[in-house]
Formats: sequence, C-alpha cells, structure tokens
Amino acid sequence: MYLIFCGYIVVRCIQYCLWFDINCPKN
Repeated sequence: MYLIFCGYIVVRCIQYCLWFDINCPKN
C-alpha cells in the first residue's frame, strides 16, 4: 500500500513514513 504511494508521490511517502513508521525506507 505505502509502496504504491511512495512510487507515485515521494513526498507522500516521507509524510507516511513520519506519521506511520511501518515498512519505511529510512535512508
């Protein structure tokens, strides 16, 4: 789910990462 958003919108991915620390590629 999150990976899809990550592919389309990177910014969204970062926000989701901050809001939901689930399967987030933390560089």
